[in-house]
Amino acid sequence: MPSGRPQKRVTGRTRFPAVALTDIAARDSVITGHADGEEDAMTLNEQIDALQARAAELKSSFDASRQETSEKIKQRIADVKAKAAAAQTTAHDHVDESVDRAHSQWQTFKADVSAKMRELKERVQRKRDERDAKDAEKAADRAEEYASDSLDFAAWAIAEAEMDVLDAVDARVIANAKAAGSPSS
Repeated sequence: MPSGRPQKRVTGRTRFPAVALTDIAARDSVITGHADGEEDAMTLNEQIDALQARAAELKSSFDASRQETSEKIKQRIADVKAKAAAAQTTAHDHVDESVDRAHSQWQTFKADVSAKMRELKERVQRKRDERDAKDAEKAADRAEEYASDSLDFAAWAIAEAEMDVLDAVDARVIANAKAAGSPSS
């Protein structure tokens, strides 16, 4: 049964935000293998050992505080709050750095993708222009071939026409000669 004191409710906020943020930074260091570029990040096993040591310190501090004066306990509370505030500030700094790094990486990624898309569009346009130029060259070659064939045909037709005209003239000369040489009826 609860004592006569009213129970303190905590709503809307975690009571230990520094721990939560530190956990995020610790999780990040475990996942990536290093924290903020450090090569000597703690392994999961080392983190558990550190947590275990911290729990032992807490137990020892609790046992010692039972024998201390209220002033000494208040001093310890102030020290713990200062350490927690420092840890929270450090965690916030790490989070801010991570956010800045992620934003920078995102901006770099977007710029790279934009540059690659621009290069791709330029290459496609160059190919299209090359294809258009090749198609135009082929069309010009075909037109020149058709024109050459038409001129050859025209030269042949003129030669044929000349032969036909000469044949017609010859036939008329022969016909006129036969008509002149034969008596009229």
